[in-house]
Amino acid sequence: MQWLMAYLKAAGHGEGPLFRAAGSGGRLSERLAGETVARIFKGMARAAGIEATAISGHSTRIGKAQDCVAAGISIGAIMRDGGWKSEAMVARYTEHLQVKQGASAMLAAKQARL
Repeated sequence: MQWLMAYLKAAGHGEGPLFRAAGSGGRLSERLAGETVARIFKGMARAAGIEATAISGHSTRIGKAQDCVAAGISIGAIMRDGGWKSEAMVARYTEHLQVKQGASAMLAAKQARL
């Protein structure tokens, strides 16, 4: 948090997207382009010794949706926060977690069958 607060102070940043691209003359974009995020993530993966083909700019959106489902947050809230217009996309990214939280899984846990 200290580094984040120092970044925000140095950038004079108060609201809007946290990271933005800086163009010529110091002009800031509204947000980073998806391709830029993907390039940054792949570079970070390579630096960490992770196969870069396994990482995408979309990985954080999927991971956040999965974390939200694991925390019991409603699909509607996840959709609003992630900007998804259909439950189908959230369900696709989180289906393996939703199976664990389904009625059959909960019944098996209550009956000590897991």
